[in-house]
Amino acid sequence: MSTTDLPKPSTIKRLFAVSRKNCAFPKCPNKLVEGKKVTGGICHIKARSEGSPRYDSNQIHEKRRGFDNLILMCPIHLDKIDSDEKSYTVER
Repeated sequence: MSTTDLPKPSTIKRLFAVSRKNCAFPKCPNKLVEGKKVTGGICHIKARSEGSPRYDSNQIHEKRRGFDNLILMCPIHLDKIDSDEKSYTVER
């Protein structure tokens, strides 16, 4: 992965600010930051890589790494969502 694939630092800051350190999965009690340790991850709604869940070949690069295509999740829910692509659609 090149650095041009990564979200911009300002996008990362915005994600953490609006999340209030909470996983985006509804009613998830898991915090994304515990003390000095970041436990959550930045996840793509429409996948970054071809062959990954919810990949959209028509999506342009800047949109793929942009704020509106990213979400913060705890490791439990990231795995749950990516392992059930039929239930967890882009729209959901």
